[in-house]
Amino acid sequence: MSAEASRPLAPGTLVGRYRILASVGSGAMGEVYRAEDSSLGRVVALKTLPRDLLGTPDRRARFENEGRVMASLSHPNLVHVYDVGEYEGIPYLVQEFVEGETLEDVLLSGPVAAPKAASWIAQAAEGLAAVHDAGILHRDIKPSNLMVGRDGRIRVLDFGLAKVQSVPEDGRRSQPSLTTDGLVVGTAQYMSPEQASGKKADARSDVFSLGIVFYELLAGKLPFEGETAVDVMYAILHLAPVPIAGFESGVLRGFAAVAAKALEKDPARRHA
Repeated sequence: MSAEASRPLAPGTLVGRYRILASVGSGAMGEVYRAEDSSLGRVVALKTLPRDLLGTPDRRARFENEGRVMASLSHPNLVHVYDVGEYEGIPYLVQEFVEGETLEDVLLSGPVAAPKAASWIAQAAEGLAAVHDAGILHRDIKPSNLMVGRDGRIRVLDFGLAKVQSVPEDGRRSQPSLTTDGLVVGTAQYMSPEQASGKKADARSDVFSLGIVFYELLAGKLPFEGETAVDVMYAILHLAPVPIAGFESGVLRGFAAVAAKALEKDPARRHA
């Protein structure tokens, strides 16, 4: 692919009614820009599928799935999607612009004070409860998909791997799953045992992944580690996490117990 074809959108570019202001980041599933909605005069985040993935049907379908799933949800702890479209053959979605940082960025500075970590995880759990109530499984909960805004509020991001579990009572149906049971999807370090073994997963799988994030915020390291993804998944399936140092008594013991319950191998033993 030529340098021209892979070049990010330049400031001033008009994508539909959205004027690009600046690039704010990129990842495996998208390029993100700060943009202005020329009709409403508000700043938004505009996410496009990377040009080098346009010819990859699976990645394109996942990107489009993310827009549909997120647009069907509304909760203070979820990023709101305002619009979807296509620009010069490139699919894009427009969502709430959140000033802040992901928990992955936060963790670069080490462990987080337990009360703050617990507040963030509780907010993420509230957002996920809304997702699960809509019959959707996120399947990729990890620090980079949890953002804390300058207002202190957590938002759950990135529904590219989301799977519809059931049809809500109001009859709304989101985009069907792009994968089937028996396939391993997600990020190895944050998978549930069900994901790691390719078994059928439900909302309790996201609870396990959120438990990994909580443990990491408290301990400053992952509960399951290994030199390779296979080693990590073996640990998730068969090994118990090491107790968090300094959390043996008092209130801190209670925080560690919440994380430990979320990390139960048996889904039936996790938080409901």
